[in-house]
Amino acid sequence: MDLKENCTYVMHNFKVLKNNGQYRVCDHQFKLVFIGVTVVRECVLGDIPFRKYRFTGFADVVAGQFERGLLVDIIGVVEEVVFQQVSGKGRRVVFKLKNLSQQLLSCTLWDDYCLQFLKFLDDYEGDGPITVLLSHCRIKEAQGSYPASINNSFKASKLIINQPMMEIQEFNERLAELGIEARSGFKSHGEGSTQLSGSIQLSSKESFFGKAEEIVCVTVGTITRIVLDNHSWCYTACIQCHKKSDAEMAPFTCACGKYNKEVVLRYRLELMINQGNESTKFLLWDCECSELIGQSADAVNQLEIEVCFWIQP
Repeated sequence: MDLKENCTYVMHNFKVLKNNGQYRVCDHQFKLVFIGVTVVRECVLGDIPFRKYRFTGFADVVAGQFERGLLVDIIGVVEEVVFQQVSGKGRRVVFKLKNLSQQLLSCTLWDDYCLQFLKFLDDYEGDGPITVLLSHCRIKEAQGSYPASINNSFKASKLIINQPMMEIQEFNERLAELGIEARSGFKSHGEGSTQLSGSIQLSSKESFFGKAEEIVCVTVGTITRIVLDNHSWCYTACIQCHKKSDAEMAPFTCACGKYNKEVVLRYRLELMINQGNESTKFLLWDCECSELIGQSADAVNQLEIEVCFWIQP
């Protein structure tokens, strides 16, 4: 809470680690990590410029020409609102953005970002274009018949709509100079609605994924790849409630009140599954992984420790 945007600081006593996480906010090879003895003080450093947005081209996203895991900035005008779901879990809105080359790109906003976008639509009374700037967003790679798209990251993204800022003003000026038509006047139809005025009918696949959290189904596919990032294959858990625990050493008491004499590891494994010419990501938890692998996460971790021990010079 001490850090404020557009302020400059001096840091002491921090760790320098490889910038190799699953999602990265910049392409520098290292990152600075706060630890218990890190000290930060505000200091006026006029030579450090304000952040400049580095917008990724729609064509690069569609063609797959981007660095995997690197969060990007996107700007475009809302062309079509396709789908919204604001009741129950997984609140989201799907819409299409258009750039200055009149290329379209699908964008999905989740949870608070979804509500912020829909509130703007409800309150908007203008007749001009609706220009969206989304910073630090994730690129979702194309899968089968689904083209590449973008969506907000968990908390790092910033959603800016029709604000009087230089980047949006310059985009709108170029939009007018090129004579590109932009739709306006989108309106939400309340929380129970799943489709907006001017939107298209969802395909059967989109309808399926839109209802996926409400149904139980069976599907058959082939495992093609295990998706691994730092510590993504397992997590520390309470022995009773199985929820994730931040405790790295035992003993500890879980938030559920259970006293744990030791730290228990459980599986959390992401897999890419193919079916025909299409693929998607599946998330498997402890029970399924134990059946597939035939060993507990603790046993596999102990095996890894023993192997690492024996290969040391």
